[in-house]
Amino acid sequence: ERQRRSSSSHQSPAAAAMTSPPRRPHVMLVAFAAQGHLNPMLQFAGRLAAKGVDVTLASTQDARDRMLSARRDHDQAAASMTAAPRQVNIEIESFSDGYDHGGDVTFDIIRYMNQLGAAGPPNLTELILELGRRGRPITCLVNNPFVPWVLDVGARLGIPCATLWIQSYALYAMYRSHHQDPSRFEENGSHLTIPGLPPIRTEDLPSLVRADNPYQIFTRLLAEQFEKMKANRWVFANSIAELESEIIETVAELQHIKPVGPLVPVTLLGQSKSDSWNVRADMWAAEPDCLGWLDRQADNSVIYISLGSFATVSAEQMAELAWVLKNSKVPFLWVAKPKRGESDVGLPEGFVEETSDQGRVVSWCPQTDVLEHQALAAFLTHCGWNSTLETLSAGVPVIAFPQWTDQPTNAKFLVDVFRVGVRLQVGPNGLVSREEFERCRRELMTGEIAGEMRKNAQRWKSVLRTAAADGGSSDRNIQEFVDELISLDPQPESADPSGQ
Repeated sequence: ERQRRSSSSHQSPAAAAMTSPPRRPHVMLVAFAAQGHLNPMLQFAGRLAAKGVDVTLASTQDARDRMLSARRDHDQAAASMTAAPRQVNIEIESFSDGYDHGGDVTFDIIRYMNQLGAAGPPNLTELILELGRRGRPITCLVNNPFVPWVLDVGARLGIPCATLWIQSYALYAMYRSHHQDPSRFEENGSHLTIPGLPPIRTEDLPSLVRADNPYQIFTRLLAEQFEKMKANRWVFANSIAELESEIIETVAELQHIKPVGPLVPVTLLGQSKSDSWNVRADMWAAEPDCLGWLDRQADNSVIYISLGSFATVSAEQMAELAWVLKNSKVPFLWVAKPKRGESDVGLPEGFVEETSDQGRVVSWCPQTDVLEHQALAAFLTHCGWNSTLETLSAGVPVIAFPQWTDQPTNAKFLVDVFRVGVRLQVGPNGLVSREEFERCRRELMTGEIAGEMRKNAQRWKSVLRTAAADGGSSDRNIQEFVDELISLDPQPESADPSGQ
């Protein structure tokens, strides 16, 4: 310390500023504490860090604790969430949502969102101020939907703001249209026409714009997000220009939203696992031997079933799918999570034991590694946008089984626009029958269209990799953002550590 002070005393403040290394821009990304929100935010953090930006990912204390716990349980303590990201200038920070250790096990989502909206702003503000006191001021604040109040925090602190839209352009256009005129979405049974989109049936609509939407609080949060981000300097989308070119070119409002996707783990994009920014944000630990079991299966033989981290299906529906898997004799890997606060996943009694030589049922697995495995033949998916981009990046055909939120719309695009799969049809009793499961399984794995679906999936795999590669369309947008951050970030006037 004495040597640094003595050395700097021989320079003028101007000379010290010229010789001191420039400070990196520091971006804070604030994510809603759900797996589907954390994943793309952390991947965006990795892209920025790989270009020399210091990044802080901030979410709730409970989310941070669960990510760290999942890492430890997966025997990766040496590369824990606090150690590995530092290699790529990423720090993980947390703020209190009022439920720092998981809160009430009954989990009332409306009460939780209200509590988050009350506790989040002051606690995030204090975190940002504390980072400033530590010499890590924020250059830009980035939020994603369901935490619109982050933009208010940025405005009060004078920090330029951006939003990462974590769904498709198609969903953005639909939500904006609903925000402007909700009455257009109230005519059940008709086709909805939105510029740049194919005709949308009622069953293709995202649940947050439907008349029977049980989660009006999220619809209100989206409306807040649209209003608040009018003042944003940047808006980004987790998509690529080539994937949704028609809607981007048709809807003028979308043309200022820069695609930076696909925000998926880099191994799916042809990058090495040793890449310093191949970071993950799993909130559950993967069960052992998922990949070892896949290694023992024949190429192009396994059906992978995962319905996401949030939605669950009824025991009756689980029984129909279990019957088909058992009787088809096809190897399967099934991710089945119990409902919150419960331990039973709802499978028929004896199913796991009776099919132990045929398949595996696990509570969580490393989906990226599964999708790129040579044994995989098809993915039965809930069609969340993250899973949609991951399966397109991996070139794997899908059996679409959407549940809620954006999933029906994503399923529509996977089947009718991207043409990489088939969609399960729900019967009049609200269930997908075993016969329907079997029809789709045969069609995609051995039917006449199987080859075409796999060929289309491989084509999209190439398109997405090209967009994300150095100099690709999404990579150029990220680089442009980084260049703007560098031009915005004020450099210190003096190298004197005292700041005088």
